[in-house]
Amino acid sequence: MKRIGIIGSGITALAQAWQLTRQGHDCTLLESSKEIGGAIQSHRQGPYLAEEGPNSIQVNSHEVDRFLTSIPGLEDRIVKADAAAKKRYIVRNGALHAVPTGPLTTVSTPLWSLVGKLRVLKEPFIPAISPESEESAADFVRRRLGLELYQYAINPLIGGIYAGDPEQLSLRYAFPKLYALEQNHGGLIRGALAKMRKNGRSQTPKVRKRIISFKEIIFFVSCGFIPKVSIRIKS
Repeated sequence: MKRIGIIGSGITALAQAWQLTRQGHDCTLLESSKEIGGAIQSHRQGPYLAEEGPNSIQVNSHEVDRFLTSIPGLEDRIVKADAAAKKRYIVRNGALHAVPTGPLTTVSTPLWSLVGKLRVLKEPFIPAISPESEESAADFVRRRLGLELYQYAINPLIGGIYAGDPEQLSLRYAFPKLYALEQNHGGLIRGALAKMRKNGRSQTPKVRKRIISFKEIIFFVSCGFIPKVSIRIKS
């Protein structure tokens, strides 16, 4: 058993601490603020619950599914997203526009101009960046998909996931799957097509994709759901 110190108490630190404790290690989280949870903070006022950061998680792999079920008591706190939540909206020029969910709506949506849509067709012909170079998520999207798709699609998406600035997020660490698509297949469209072909040949049962949240999760975390983990908060 090792004694391990983890700086910060955001969701990544908490998840890492849980995995390490399951391997038999003793972890201490070091947090400089008064609250744990990092960018994920919840505030209740009367019957209303306000979220400062991400308020849900998409279960899209067996690894995520197994991780969630490994935490004692967490399954009972899971809340599935309403079917109506599948439709998302982005504001442009003072009007709400539904985010496209398929090829037909992508072509017909007024969210992006004709120039912006045509710019995406250039994506397969853009060479991959050198693996030795560091690139932000914002630079990656602008380079591969253009400024308009960045402003009215990816920027709001990243803000909802990380509650952070895409200009400051490293692509290879914040979005390793997108980074791998470019490095391994030369681009996003090529990589997506290759992944579809691979999934079509795979015999592995597909995970049931869903969007979920949790009841009183911050309270649950603060009560110490992770055994053998001590949290030190700077006073």
